[in-house]
Amino acid sequence: MTDNSELKPISPEASELFERQRESDAVVQHKCTKCGAWYETPKGNVEMVESFHCDNMIPSRVGKDGVKKCNNPMTYTVPALPAPKSTLIQPSNDAVLAVMDGDMRLDTGMKIQEAIQRAADWWERTGRKQMQRELQRQAKPVGGSDKGAGSAFASKDAQSANFLPSGIIHGQPWEALGKRERLMIVKTHHHFTVRNPDLIGADDEAEHKMQDRGLIQ
Repeated sequence: MTDNSELKPISPEASELFERQRESDAVVQHKCTKCGAWYETPKGNVEMVESFHCDNMIPSRVGKDGVKKCNNPMTYTVPALPAPKSTLIQPSNDAVLAVMDGDMRLDTGMKIQEAIQRAADWWERTGRKQMQRELQRQAKPVGGSDKGAGSAFASKDAQSANFLPSGIIHGQPWEALGKRERLMIVKTHHHFTVRNPDLIGADDEAEHKMQDRGLIQ
């Protein structure tokens, strides 16, 4: 619903101009002041001046057909097409982290260098210890109070059927992790400790589940 208090009448000058000139993003229309014929000129990449004589046929008392060309001179400026509106596509955190430029920012506004330092500190203080404890738990006897599995599902032994050379699973120091492993930790840590509460507004006290990994960007 329109608020009538915001409506303002156009001035006589603007009204008069509208009666002889119309413009859209693509074309300019001008009216011949002599015969009333309308002419339309498409806009181009640059501004130009349209100049010609009106060739509309109007009634005349002279001539066997009783008509003649208006021949009124017309000159008007045709502005250039408006610049296209650019749509900036923000790179994903994946793309930003892949560059590894410390001064670039993630979608939360945090610089990469800060996100990396936070993730590295968390990994050394908490993350890698949790992974090591999990491997130890799995290696405990089946059915015990710790719900052991009898053996860890990942082994560092290349001859083992459970060989899995993952620095993350084995809880290796930050410096021993590969680039891809570090990126995975940075993404996950940043998502659940910064992005999730800041942008998504999730409950800080909620425990994250495995299926929550699909939310990481």
